[in-house]
Amino acid sequence: MTDYREAFKWLGHAAQQGLPDAQFCLGQMYEDGEGVPENNRVAAHWFRRAADHSPSYLGGVWEAKVEMANMYHDGRLPKDVLQEYM
Repeated sequence: MTDYREAFKWLGHAAQQGLPDAQFCLGQMYEDGEGVPENNRVAAHWFRRAADHSPSYLGGVWEAKVEMANMYHDGRLPKDVLQEYM
Protein backbone atom coordinates (compact mmCIF):
# COMPACT_ATOMS: atom_id res chain seq x y z
CA MET A 1 0.00 0.00 0.00
CA THR A 2 1.37 3.38 -0.98
CA ASP A 3 1.26 6.14 1.60
CA TYR A 4 1.30 9.20 -0.62
CA ARG A 5 1.11 11.62 2.29
CA GLU A 6 4.25 10.15 3.85
CA ALA A 7 6.03 10.13 0.47
CA PHE A 8 4.96 13.73 -0.13
CA LYS A 9 6.33 14.78 3.26
CA TRP A 10 9.78 13.26 2.69
CA LEU A 11 10.01 14.28 -0.95
CA GLY A 12 9.09 17.81 0.10
CA HIS A 13 11.99 17.90 2.56
CA ALA A 14 14.41 16.60 -0.07
CA ALA A 15 13.06 18.94 -2.77
CA GLN A 16 13.48 21.96 -0.49
CA GLN A 17 17.11 20.90 0.00
CA GLY A 18 17.58 21.17 -3.77
CA LEU A 19 17.66 17.51 -4.82
CA PRO A 20 16.50 17.45 -8.45
CA ASP A 21 15.15 13.88 -8.40
CA ALA A 22 12.94 14.74 -5.42
CA GLN A 23 11.81 17.94 -7.15
CA PHE A 24 10.85 15.91 -10.22
CA CYS A 25 8.94 13.35 -8.13
CA LEU A 26 7.10 16.12 -6.31
CA GLY A 27 6.13 17.58 -9.69
CA GLN A 28 4.80 14.19 -10.75
CA MET A 29 2.72 13.93 -7.59
CA TYR A 30 1.11 17.31 -8.30
CA GLU A 31 0.64 16.48 -11.98
CA ASP A 32 -1.04 13.15 -11.22
CA GLY A 33 -2.87 14.20 -8.05
CA GLU A 34 -1.18 11.52 -5.96
CA GLY A 35 -1.53 12.45 -2.30
CA VAL A 36 -2.16 16.10 -3.16
CA PRO A 37 -4.76 17.89 -5.25
CA GLU A 38 -3.87 17.85 -8.95
CA ASN A 39 -2.28 21.19 -9.80
CA ASN A 40 -0.44 21.76 -13.10
CA ARG A 41 0.92 25.14 -12.04
CA VAL A 42 2.62 23.72 -8.96
CA ALA A 43 3.75 20.64 -10.91
CA ALA A 44 5.40 22.94 -13.46
CA HIS A 45 7.12 24.85 -10.64
CA TRP A 46 8.77 21.65 -9.36
CA PHE A 47 9.57 20.39 -12.86
CA ARG A 48 11.27 23.70 -13.65
CA ARG A 49 13.29 23.56 -10.42
CA ALA A 50 14.42 20.03 -11.29
CA ALA A 51 15.23 20.94 -14.90
CA ASP A 52 17.19 24.06 -13.92
CA HIS A 53 19.92 21.96 -12.26
CA SER A 54 21.39 20.96 -15.60
CA PRO A 55 24.28 21.09 -16.37
CA SER A 56 25.43 21.44 -12.77
CA TYR A 57 27.18 18.66 -10.92
CA LEU A 58 23.72 17.50 -9.77
CA GLY A 59 22.99 16.63 -13.39
CA GLY A 60 19.42 17.88 -13.58
CA VAL A 61 16.52 15.71 -14.56
CA TRP A 62 15.93 15.49 -18.30
CA GLU A 63 12.47 14.03 -17.73
CA ALA A 64 11.48 17.32 -16.08
CA LYS A 65 12.33 19.15 -19.29
CA VAL A 66 10.22 16.71 -21.29
CA GLU A 67 7.28 17.08 -18.86
CA MET A 68 7.47 20.88 -19.08
CA ALA A 69 7.43 20.74 -22.90
CA ASN A 70 4.47 18.35 -22.84
CA MET A 71 2.55 20.55 -20.42
CA TYR A 72 2.99 23.57 -22.70
CA HIS A 73 2.24 21.54 -25.82
CA ASP A 74 -0.88 19.88 -24.38
CA GLY A 75 -2.31 23.17 -23.14
CA ARG A 76 -2.04 22.30 -19.44
CA LEU A 77 -0.01 25.50 -19.13
CA PRO A 78 -0.65 28.73 -21.03
CA LYS A 79 0.67 28.34 -24.59
CA ASP A 80 4.25 29.58 -24.89
CA VAL A 81 6.07 28.26 -27.95
CA LEU A 82 9.45 29.55 -26.74
CA GLN A 83 9.11 27.81 -23.35
CA GLU A 84 7.84 24.66 -25.05
CA TYR A 85 10.93 24.61 -27.25
CA MET A 86 13.36 25.33 -24.43
